[in-house]
Amino acid sequence: MSAYPLQERIVVITGASSGIGRAIARKASEAGARVACCGRNREKLEATAATLSGEGHEIYLFDSSDMTGIEARVAEIAKNMGPISGLVHSAGASMVQLLRDTNFDRVSEMLRINYLAFLALAKGACRKGRYAASGMSVVGISSLAGVSPDPGLAAYAASKAALNASITALAKEYAPRGIRFNAICPSYVNTPMNGDMKAAIGEETFNGRVAKNMPLGMIEPEDVANAALFLLSDASKRITGVHLVMDSGGRGLQ
Repeated sequence: MSAYPLQERIVVITGASSGIGRAIARKASEAGARVACCGRNREKLEATAATLSGEGHEIYLFDSSDMTGIEARVAEIAKNMGPISGLVHSAGASMVQLLRDTNFDRVSEMLRINYLAFLALAKGACRKGRYAASGMSVVGISSLAGVSPDPGLAAYAASKAALNASITALAKEYAPRGIRFNAICPSYVNTPMNGDMKAAIGEETFNGRVAKNMPLGMIEPEDVANAALFLLSDASKRITGVHLVMDSGGRGLQ
């Protein structure tokens, strides 16, 4: 039995196609939740669904860069599966880009996925009748970069800092309704996105700057999923507005 049970709860997870989102979907299902797996790739979502425990899980094609369709999709999930108890925005885009090389089209796309999509999701889920009578836990998968960014991450860090700031404000705004907002801010996580970053800055630089400064070891998707499970459960029912830093002992990698 899970230490953080989620029986008879509906949990919506974006970015469930792979990496952190897939790990959270598995953990939530093992804890007893029915999971709405959201992402852009049906084949990958089906692969995620095949790994889930229990029954009643559903797949929803979901483009986090499409603001106009997000609220309608959330409404559809609530209608089909029932009131939402947990919402995790794990879909995200990363970018290593020096100021002199700034591509504003790419920055705009990243901001839509990392930040604006979160606001659209929260707006859709916080409508009366779409969230559980007992309340709802909203978790944004942020990044240590939103707290302590490295060079080359100005735009990416800004998207995550915006997410963190909004979570602080929304936690205060929605606490009277029993809706909690929290962020998880991991350092570099062993995911395909992290592999892209390693390729961008070079393996030698990555190992010298990152790996050696993580004495507790590289963060795995399951580590972030465990934190998400805690924040989704009643074990954290008095916790809101928190930015949970996971730096594996790296003290912000400073």
